[in-house]
Amino acid sequence: MSNRIWARIESRMKTRGENLRNLSEGTAISYDAIRSWRSKQRAPDLEALISFAKYLNMSLDFLVLGDDHALTIEQKYLEDHPEARALVRLMMDEPELLPHISALVMAGRKTLTTMEGREA
Repeated sequence: MSNRIWARIESRMKTRGENLRNLSEGTAISYDAIRSWRSKQRAPDLEALISFAKYLNMSLDFLVLGDDHALTIEQKYLEDHPEARALVRLMMDEPELLPHISALVMAGRKTLTTMEGREA
């Protein structure tokens, strides 16, 4: 595996307080396979790289290319959904509203779950 790709994986694992075992369990990729990629005995396939990116919450572009402008999954979602972006801004500007917003979200989830149960 490229030193740069592995450096990005290790950096994200360190930030998250994780180790190779966590990465193995979180991606369902064997510990031995990850170790062999890390030591450059083998190269991971695309499916493995996608698993790493998903598990570590980074875009595949960032993992492979290291583009500093690559977006995380959450950033991409917020970019594509202005209503979610507005809600995040509201929570940042008015943190005292967070418990109320959380309660509304949970109540909405409960209502949707109940409605889905009736439709089934």
